[in-house]
Amino acid sequence: MPETKPAIARESSGAAISAKIIAIAVLFGCIYYASSIVITLIFSILIAAVLEPGAGFLERLRLPRWLSALIMVLLMLAVGYLLVYGI
Repeated sequence: MPETKPAIARESSGAAISAKIIAIAVLFGCIYYASSIVITLIFSILIAAVLEPGAGFLERLRLPRWLSALIMVLLMLAVGYLLVYGI
């Protein structure tokens, strides 16, 4: 007699779908209320990624890390000022 495996019925119940919708809504709500923190965090990561190659180059020239970071930030501010002034 051949073996038969019991069929597992996978039903998407209304309760499971409702729970997923509620979880997504709560996630979007948390992101909405924390948007100022999230935007600041993403922007700071972007600035750090842009300035890191220059700071690394200045460190290879035997400047301390704090001084190379300060120079890169001041250079970025100067370039930003000149761009705004030029426009």
